[in-house]
Amino acid sequence: MKYNITLKPVTPYFWGMEQVSELGNKRNYYLESALFPQQTAILGMLRYQALAQYGFLSIPNSAKPDARKLIGKSSFNAGNTNGYGAIQKISSLQIHKGGDNYLFRSRDYFNLTEDKAHPVRKSWLELAGLKPGEFVQALIPKDHFAQLIYRKNAISPTCVPEPWIEKNEFKELLILDDHIPAETDIDSSSVQSKFVIDVEKVIQRTGRVGIEKAWEGNTKPNAYYKQYFRELQQTSVITAETQPAIHKKMMLDANWKFSFKMEWDETTGFEFNPTKRFITMGGEQSVFLLSAEPNTNAEPIDILPTIPDLKEQEVYKLLLTSDTFISDEEQFYQLPVLVNGSTVRFRNFISKVDTTKQYYVRGERKQGFGQSTPSYLLKRGSLLYFTDKGSLNNAIQLINQEHAFKAIGYNYYKIETEKYHQL
Repeated sequence: MKYNITLKPVTPYFWGMEQVSELGNKRNYYLESALFPQQTAILGMLRYQALAQYGFLSIPNSAKPDARKLIGKSSFNAGNTNGYGAIQKISSLQIHKGGDNYLFRSRDYFNLTEDKAHPVRKSWLELAGLKPGEFVQALIPKDHFAQLIYRKNAISPTCVPEPWIEKNEFKELLILDDHIPAETDIDSSSVQSKFVIDVEKVIQRTGRVGIEKAWEGNTKPNAYYKQYFRELQQTSVITAETQPAIHKKMMLDANWKFSFKMEWDETTGFEFNPTKRFITMGGEQSVFLLSAEPNTNAEPIDILPTIPDLKEQEVYKLLLTSDTFISDEEQFYQLPVLVNGSTVRFRNFISKVDTTKQYYVRGERKQGFGQSTPSYLLKRGSLLYFTDKGSLNNAIQLINQEHAFKAIGYNYYKIETEKYHQL
């Protein structure tokens, strides 16, 4: 049985990220929530809810076989191909409002604040012969290369393209799932329309001060830190005359939610409880309203998108709609003509039904939970360009072969085409 599941934040929330020490400190001074949770957090929440539904949260030895059948033997690890009991598959998590899904796109547009009429511009793709000594954003040498450029003026025979400069920051946007971004989508500093909305206007940041206590109750010397939570709450402009513009929260329009799909195996003898309820997630125990509805669509949730035919002067554009793990990176990065993306550090907690008895203690020797080896994933919103269907197909095969990641919502993508401009 398939379900459409939504998570509506009730309180400010904090999605954790793998922390890297800063200047020798064990914690960063600033702790900031990620925009999206890891898919492993979604899996963990579903496994916890299933255990709670059937009274298995405190698992005696006699109930362990039933618990393994319900949620699987272990939480996520890259080598787990046996699944998670009744939880068969999870789709990638997206942002949802009023029946529409919005994709996070962070590499399509960039800021051009000197242009007051068009402060945000769409990147253009140029293909041309490589010149001696010229540096381009390409991962491997080829006969032809790709680079991002922008145009300050409208397209005309006299318009001179300028090479992309990395200091021009990309703009993080939420764009309607079935909408192909266009230059005309954004014509003012509001960056808000039916199709395109600035991420900062939907996912708000709210800060608070934290002080970490030692086990003995004393305050540590480096205990003070500032923590930034998130709120899924749209804002509107009060006045654009000030710099920066002043916004207010639109309480009546706060219908933004996280959404994903799940396939549940009822042949295990267990049923999924779709009752609307409040749940807590994350280390800060943030509150969400969980809603679930049966999905009668016959298509599997991980159905592969079709590859369109290329028209003249077009290339394939692969948009990663979730974080993506690639094990054979050497082979993978030889396929695209350009990678316009970034990476995110990934690490997850690992618990086991048979051996983990203290889910709040780190360390398997203490009968607690363990941690996976850190790795890097291509971040959602990354773009990869391909000049032919063969190289695109090969790249897709490498993405799809990561079955463990794919099963819980990683390695999802969308295939588009885009015109390139020959210099």
